[in-house]
Amino acid sequence: MTRKVPDVFSTHSAARFCRVTPMTIIRWIEEGRIRAYKTPGGHRRIMRADLEDFSRRNGIPFIWEERVENAEVRRLLIVDDDKSTVDAILDAIFDRPTRPRRAPGRSSTRTTPSTPAVW
Repeated sequence: MTRKVPDVFSTHSAARFCRVTPMTIIRWIEEGRIRAYKTPGGHRRIMRADLEDFSRRNGIPFIWEERVENAEVRRLLIVDDDKSTVDAILDAIFDRPTRPRRAPGRSSTRTTPSTPAVW
């Protein structure tokens, strides 16, 4: 699905586009290399025309679909030796129904691997 190029970029979206960290974008703003403004809450915003100008001056192709659309894959690493904690986190993230509680002393059959899951 192709989304339109935003009119205003946050430092994070500009960083994703330029393939650098948000701190690099902030440094470039402070150095005057990219024009930006601050919201009343203190967040920096970059107008699309200013990011296009910066990209052109620095040889960064302004091809939104190739640079950002495929970057939407998100990963999460859960590291915990307590399976119930990992299951609770995964249930919350993926909105999976919770498992029915077992009576004390009864074991449950599990089909999940014995090592913590990485999704």
